[in-house]
Amino acid sequence: MKKIIESPFSDGKALLKKRINNMSFRKEEFEVYDFYYKCEDTGKEFSTDETGNITMKQLFNLYREKNDILFPEQIIELREKYGLSSPKMSAVLGFGPNIYKSYEKGYIPNKSNSTLLNIAKDPRQFLKIAEDSKQLNNLELQKLKIIIDDLVKNDFVNEVEKYLRINSD
Repeated sequence: MKKIIESPFSDGKALLKKRINNMSFRKEEFEVYDFYYKCEDTGKEFSTDETGNITMKQLFNLYREKNDILFPEQIIELREKYGLSSPKMSAVLGFGPNIYKSYEKGYIPNKSNSTLLNIAKDPRQFLKIAEDSKQLNNLELQKLKIIIDDLVKNDFVNEVEKYLRINSD
């Protein structure tokens, strides 16, 4: 973001400013840095798409953190961990056909879907969800079981190594 830009209100410059602002999202209040420009000549304040996007991204991130909602990168990683496509992951979790992809692109899940996503982080829980959903054919389910077995084994090995490191001192 540029610190100085041409002002749309005069032939002069506009300087980047920030202030703390209270904003609400889904009935919750958050303090965010509100970025804006101020025209040196007229004193008029304005925002650009870039400053507005940064302010909104802060708001969304604070909401995600407060409510333990996965970030888009984590949602992508979750799906890839199980080797599924977005539509297949949506079907397994009982979401609409394009919902999972929209979460990967940044749309914020509602609290119930967010809870399900957090539960799905546990491979054993996800396998139960996948089996109960009946959305995977036999081959897909067998592949998923192999992936989950590997994930569980790796988790176990990591926990044992962690235990040994802690107790070897």
